[in-house]
Amino acid sequence: DVVIKNDEYYIKKMFTGIDELFFDISIWDEHYPLIVEEASILETERGQTYLVKAIDGGTATAQIRCLLDLDDFYGTISVPYSNDSATLSATMNGNLPTGWTFHDYSYSSISRTISLPSATPMDIIDQCRSVYGVVFRFDNNTKTVSAYDPEAGAYAGAFMTRELNLKEVNYKGVSTDLITALYCEGKDGMTFASINDGKAYVTNGTYKSKTIWGYWKDDRYTDAASLLADATAKLALLSIPQRSYQCDVVDLAKTNPELYAHQDFDLLKVVDLVDDSRGVTIR
Repeated sequence: DVVIKNDEYYIKKMFTGIDELFFDISIWDEHYPLIVEEASILETERGQTYLVKAIDGGTATAQIRCLLDLDDFYGTISVPYSNDSATLSATMNGNLPTGWTFHDYSYSSISRTISLPSATPMDIIDQCRSVYGVVFRFDNNTKTVSAYDPEAGAYAGAFMTRELNLKEVNYKGVSTDLITALYCEGKDGMTFASINDGKAYVTNGTYKSKTIWGYWKDDRYTDAASLLADATAKLALLSIPQRSYQCDVVDLAKTNPELYAHQDFDLLKVVDLVDDSRGVTIR
């Protein structure tokens, strides 16, 4: 591993779990010749190893982009692959790379089908995100992968305001794909009409009362109850505008821990965002 004596770096934590590390380095630095594509970079504060994926050298400095080293999850392949309709825990434990362990902090108990023409362990994890509705965090030092329910984060007591720590905030709202009724089919035309008052569809008029139809077919579903539950959850998201905020926040907990230890931001933590331009507080 290359250990860079450089405090000017930042880590971008991703919902995929594949975090990114960025730093600049002088092209005359003694370590610069060691930084080549796929070189290992050890980030000592958290003990994680990253792989160099992009080098953009200039006249004086080079910009380096690295990804968390998860090569183990690409080291085997199953052709074809099926989990035979299993729980998240059974699916993950049946496909972990050698030496890795799995912790399910989402406490998922549902069984779902994943079927692919070919799959590496990372391909299976990609499917698990959407099929089981979880996010993953990886630790390549302890060789553990953990699953979390993204909706179950605890309120951290931290907040973002322009007066304190919010350098920039960008709001985006889109409703072009909004629907309020969803007709659903599983494998071989299966519906949930028999357990839903004869209706093969679900509705949600919480945000907009006018009926706007959508259609969803997924051959992975062979159980009507599972299809109904997931259709209801899917429509709950599709029946409201898709809103998001992109924020640039000063890490006060790190720069001044004595005063701002409570302002500790991290992925999956719930915080308050004060958007004074729209007159709302989002949690």
